[in-house]
Parts: sequence; C-alpha cells; structure tokens
Amino acid sequence: MVAERLDAKKPTILGLTHAKAPVWADRLRQLLAAKLELGEVITSEIGPVVGTHAGPGTVGVAFFQPEGDDEARLLAPLGR
Repeated sequence: MVAERLDAKKPTILGLTHAKAPVWADRLRQLLAAKLELGEVITSEIGPVVGTHAGPGTVGVAFFQPEGDDEARLLAPLGR
C-alpha cells in the first residue's frame, strides 16, 4: 500500500516503529527499499502507552516525499 501511494523515483523519508519486533521492522524496510528510493530511514520502538493497546509484535510505518523547495531543504543534510 505504501509503494502504491508514492513515486518510486523520488527519495522517500521513512519512519518505522515497532513493539518488541525489530526483525519485522527491518523486514518491512527491506521490502520497501526494493520498491522505493529511500532517503533517511528512522526506526524507533513504540512507547508504552501505544504499546499497551497495540501489543508486542506491532509494526508501524510513516512516509514522506518532499516536493519543490522542501525536497532540497530536507535532503541537503543527507548529502543529496
């Protein structure tokens, strides 16, 4: 679903989060990297409040493709 919403040729800033599931988060990153041009990838653990409701094994994803002036400003620190 993520790959269907994005332009595969534009750099994508990706955020991954997980609840005690780093292997699944990394697998999701690998799957997306095969379909998208990934820029920065940020991975974190889900906090206790959300984790209480979502439970162990949960993996979440957020994504952003900068456009216009935002693209140059946001990707400059990445050396792009």
